[in-house]
Amino acid sequence: MKIQHTLPAILLVVVAAAAQTVAAAPPNESYNQFRQSILQDFQVFRQGVMNDYSRFLDSTWAEFERFKGESRSAAPKPKTAPIHREADGDDQPVVLPEPTVDIADAPAPQPIDIPDSPHAREPKSTRAFEFYGLPLEIGRCDVILNHRLTNSGAFANQWRTLLSDPTATDLARRLGMLADELGLNDYLTFDLVRKYVQQAYPSVHSTSRAALVHFIMTSLGFDARIATGGGEGVLLLPTLQTIYGRPYMKIGDRKFYVFSETDNVDTSGSISTCVLPADAQTGRAIDMRITSPLNLPRKARPFSLAYGDISLSGELNENIYPMLYRYPQTDMAVYAGSVLDPTLRASLVDQLKSQLDGKGRLEAVDALLEFTQNAIDYATDEASHGFEKPYFLEEWLYYPLNDCEDRATFYTYMLWNALGVECQMITYPGHESASVCMDEPLTGDSYNYKGRTFFISDPTYLGAKTGQCMPNFIDLAPEIEYHYGR
Repeated sequence: MKIQHTLPAILLVVVAAAAQTVAAAPPNESYNQFRQSILQDFQVFRQGVMNDYSRFLDSTWAEFERFKGESRSAAPKPKTAPIHREADGDDQPVVLPEPTVDIADAPAPQPIDIPDSPHAREPKSTRAFEFYGLPLEIGRCDVILNHRLTNSGAFANQWRTLLSDPTATDLARRLGMLADELGLNDYLTFDLVRKYVQQAYPSVHSTSRAALVHFIMTSLGFDARIATGGGEGVLLLPTLQTIYGRPYMKIGDRKFYVFSETDNVDTSGSISTCVLPADAQTGRAIDMRITSPLNLPRKARPFSLAYGDISLSGELNENIYPMLYRYPQTDMAVYAGSVLDPTLRASLVDQLKSQLDGKGRLEAVDALLEFTQNAIDYATDEASHGFEKPYFLEEWLYYPLNDCEDRATFYTYMLWNALGVECQMITYPGHESASVCMDEPLTGDSYNYKGRTFFISDPTYLGAKTGQCMPNFIDLAPEIEYHYGR
C-alpha cells in the first residue's frame, strides 16, 4: 500500500478521531480505553510501514552524496587559559557587534515507541550482555540471521524473515523497555541495541548484525536506514541536532550520519542504501538530548571542589561516565539542555544558594565566575582526551581538567538555577563564553539583544570580572547558542 501521509499528520487524525469518540462515549468509558484505541491505531500504521520496508529493500539501491564530518570551528583553542591583566587606568567599556543567533526551538522530547508483540511468549531463559561495564540481562529472544548479506535481495529476505517472526518484534519490545527502564535517550538506546546485537550474534557477518539493528530501530519508531560500505554493514541515522566530526550522507534534504561497528568504514569508497519513495514515512530522527534521568545502578564516587568562598561536594554515579566518554560531539545546546542526574544538580544548586546568600547580585555573579575559572584547571580536550569532547555538566565534576565549553555549560546553568540571573551561552571562533543580563547598573563590555543589554562574563578568562571581554574577541559578533531566562 502506498503511504500518502506523514506520520505526524496521521497521528493527528487518529488523536482527533479518538477524541471525538471519547466525547461521545458514556461517562464510564475510561481514559485507558481512549489511550488504547490510539495505540492500536498507531500499531496498525506502524505495521504498514514495516510491511512496506521489504518492498523498499527489494527496490533500487544507490550511492547517495556523502560528506566529511563537519567541525564546530576551525579556529584552535588556546593551549592555556588566557589571563586578564589590568590596563593602566580604567578599561573603556566596549559595545560588541550585534550577536548572531543559533537558538532553535527544539521539539518536545518523545518517548521511545515500544512495539506491541501480542504473539510472543515469555522466554524460558535470559541472555546476559554488557553495556559499558554494566552487566544486563534480557529475556532470550533468538532470531534467525543469515550468515552474510551480499545484495539487496538478501537484505529484503532477511527483513521478511524478521518481520514474520514474532520473536524479533518481541526482542525489539524488550530492548525498548530496557532502554526505558535505564532512562536512556534516543542515541543511547541505539547504542544499547547495537551492543546487544554484537554480543548476541558474534558469529554472523556485520551485514547481518546491521540488518537486525535496522529492524529493531525501525520497530522502535526511528528512521534508521541500512547500507553497505566497503563490504561491511552500515547504519544511517538522521538526528535533530548536528553531529560533528562524523561522516554523513544526504538523502533528500536530510543528513544521515554513518555508523558502523568499528566506525572505521572507509567513507571515501561507495556507501549504498535503498531508495525509498519520496512520500514514504519511516520514523523519526534521533534526539541527542538527555532529558530523563539516567537510571543506572549506583557506584558512588565522592567529589570535592573549592575556591574562594565557594566549595561543592557530593557523590557522582561513576557508572554513567563510560557510556558518555565517546558520546558524539553535538550542538552546545544539547549539553546545556540535558539533565543526567537531577538529584545531584539540586544539591549543587542548594549549596551555591546557601553560600552566596547575602551577597549582592553582581558580587554573587562574580564569586561564581571566579570559582568556575579556578576550581578546575584548564586544558584543551585534545590535551586531555586526544579528541574534542564537550562535557555534560555532570562530567564537569568528574574529570580533573576542562576547557571553555565545559566551563560555560556549568556557569550558565548555575547562574540561572542558583542565582536566577538571565544569561546566555555564546561562542566565538575557537572559544565558548557567557554573558549576563543584570537588573542593576553595570558598565563593561556588552552587546544588545532584543532591546536588552548582556555583559560578557567569561569563565575561562582568568581574573576577569563580569563586563570584561577577551581582547581578541572585542570586535567580533558573538553567536548565541543557548539562553536561560525570559
